[in-house]
Amino acid sequence: MNKSVAIFRKIFLTKLEQQKCYPNARETARHQLADDRNQKQSEIKMNKPKTLLMVLAASMLLTNSLLAQNTEINDIALYLHDGVEVLDFTGPLEVFTQAGFNVYTVGMTTEPIVSQRVLKVLPEYSIENCPQPDVIAFFGGGSARTQARNVRLQAWIKKVIQRTKINFSVCSGAFFLGEAGLLDGMKVTTFHTLLDVLQKDFPKTEVLKDVRFVDNGEVITTAGISAGIDGAIHLVEKIKGIQVAQRVVKNMEYDKWVRDEGLILESNLMKVARRQGFATAAKLKQSSELNGSFYKGELSQFGNEMLTRGEQREALEIFEYLAQNFQRSFYDFEDLRKAYRANDKKIPPTEDEFITLARAGEVDKVRELYQKAYRAFPDWTLFRDWRMNQTGYEFMSRGEFASALAIFKFNAEVYPSGWNMHDSLAEAYMELGQDREAIANYRKSLELNPNNQNGRRMLEKLTGTN
Repeated sequence: MNKSVAIFRKIFLTKLEQQKCYPNARETARHQLADDRNQKQSEIKMNKPKTLLMVLAASMLLTNSLLAQNTEINDIALYLHDGVEVLDFTGPLEVFTQAGFNVYTVGMTTEPIVSQRVLKVLPEYSIENCPQPDVIAFFGGGSARTQARNVRLQAWIKKVIQRTKINFSVCSGAFFLGEAGLLDGMKVTTFHTLLDVLQKDFPKTEVLKDVRFVDNGEVITTAGISAGIDGAIHLVEKIKGIQVAQRVVKNMEYDKWVRDEGLILESNLMKVARRQGFATAAKLKQSSELNGSFYKGELSQFGNEMLTRGEQREALEIFEYLAQNFQRSFYDFEDLRKAYRANDKKIPPTEDEFITLARAGEVDKVRELYQKAYRAFPDWTLFRDWRMNQTGYEFMSRGEFASALAIFKFNAEVYPSGWNMHDSLAEAYMELGQDREAIANYRKSLELNPNNQNGRRMLEKLTGTN
């Protein structure tokens, strides 16, 4: 193997791992859309061709109004107190970041706290300047029970939870929620040596033992330390679906996850959906006759249950509701594909069909297939950017740079706002001796992602600047 091919094989493997561990740029843009629905359409970086942005502009405005009625969750704040248990917060932190949430830490102040007397942690925010999160999480360790009674802290917690969508605790972090009054009437759990203490402190709460986590809908509590990982994975499944949760589990190599070790208490909305049909539950929610929230993950699971039971029309109603009312990922379109197929509706080509043609070097056929499918299904994610990019690097690893270039060019056409697409395109141009084009694409990549250090180094090498 020549040196050039060996280098690109290394680059390919490195970038593939990066792409597996992080959400694609499309999901990032869609989360930005959910977080700031009043932002102008032209300011949102969506990984679709410009023509698609124009076609979808009107439908996005309608989607935004619908989204306001549902539970879109992206921002997760981790409250860290002095003495916090390391794994209590680092386990869920790993899960949430792997799943693509925007995660940040908050303390009483921004002064360093010490975890288990060995690890210094600098909170990103204090309770004075912390942005409003969608999820607030509390953890155990140290004197959590005592610190949870801090009057100033409780005033902040009670203010924040008025607008949170889910409140989450690990271990003795449950005391923070209890002091705020969130555990009254709930079934909860905590660290095994504190079960009786929690029950005594909060007699209106039913404290359970021998369960990894308990989900009450908007309040999720977990047992101690490693159980926080299980509860966090459940939260990911609840919000983003089983496929994303399984991807996180695989990336973390966490083979200890067992879905049924937690207690999930079904909401009134879901009870109505099961007993009277999803359409009835959706109508009651829309008219505010029934309080509660639908979560994308639980609806996706419900839809797949309906498919398994042969109730195709019910499943189609659920997946179409998801497509219309929630920010969509590739996995959501795969669910919709299954429902379409079960109801004998026309479906687009699969991702594997695009990748198979690309691996055969048939980029013109890939482009033709995409354009045809795009006309019929303009708002679908037909293939994921990282998988097409991976195919290009397979050619790079064999020294077939012209074929790789063709794939990267096509991928950049479909995902023009993907910084990694332009970085890969620049690499192929550089290998083919087309430095001018390489420079232009490295600059584009850095414009989209100023933190792309590889792109910055290569641009300096090509331009002779520091």
